[in-house]
Amino acid sequence: MGPNERQCRDHTVRWTDNYNTEMFERLHIDLAKDAWRATNHRDEFPQMMRWVTRQEKMMLYKVFQKEHQVEEELEEEEDAEVDTADADSEEASTENPSDLAQTFLPFERVDIYHQFKFKPIELSDGREELDAVKAIPAHPTKHQKARFDTVIVLDKGDAESTGVIGTRAARVKIIFALPKTLSERFRGQTAPSWWPSGPLAYVEWYSCFASSPDPTHLMYTVSKPPLTSKGLPQGKIIPLTQIRQSCQLAPCFPDGPSGTVPDDWSSNTVLETANQFHVNNWTGLYAYQTLW
Repeated sequence: MGPNERQCRDHTVRWTDNYNTEMFERLHIDLAKDAWRATNHRDEFPQMMRWVTRQEKMMLYKVFQKEHQVEEELEEEEDAEVDTADADSEEASTENPSDLAQTFLPFERVDIYHQFKFKPIELSDGREELDAVKAIPAHPTKHQKARFDTVIVLDKGDAESTGVIGTRAARVKIIFALPKTLSERFRGQTAPSWWPSGPLAYVEWYSCFASSPDPTHLMYTVSKPPLTSKGLPQGKIIPLTQIRQSCQLAPCFPDGPSGTVPDDWSSNTVLETANQFHVNNWTGLYAYQTLW
């Protein structure tokens, strides 16, 4: 009889090699036993859930405090570096005072990517997904049309792997990475350690999600928010890790479902010309499981 077998009365029990229940036993202590001891042992389940939630919030707050402390230290280092750079380039910065807002950038170019692929968070069904997001500008000589995909972004701390709470729909306009060395103006110094190490994305926001989807088709509706005071779209630079998944936006007809499609709408222009969209959660199993 092998080491992973045991004779139990009338049958033999076998265990799978290299697997054990230690992790789940440990979680049972943290999430069940300790939580139960913190209750008054009456109607304990809601109390246990509240206790576990509070423990997670306190842990996240400690992480936030550490990150905030690191950010303050990095900002102090950044201010010191900027002061040094300004002293070295005083002549260049005073020649054209109207361009002072552009002189603080310590680099002259960035690396641009037209797409990135990633694996979204695996759900409980065990299916592994492969997602791709593209941000490709038009190229007239190659007859290449522009493509800027839409995504779901983890925008707030309460965002999760499913649902839309704490998330926001956005359109990826550019994917880039900061250089590892500064420009010659900064004597080719190595980029600060606090710079993002991975690629970034500039996204343009759609409106925030409503508290519930449309009761008819169970899809959320988003629209283009108003422009900023400078006449620019509302946007933000984010790490690629904040992009949870790609999504499909279906345009809403101006005159309702029975209306006609405007002449200036096409598959290549509808994201620019339409103002309101449904977030399609019927495009596949993963979207159906996450966009609710």
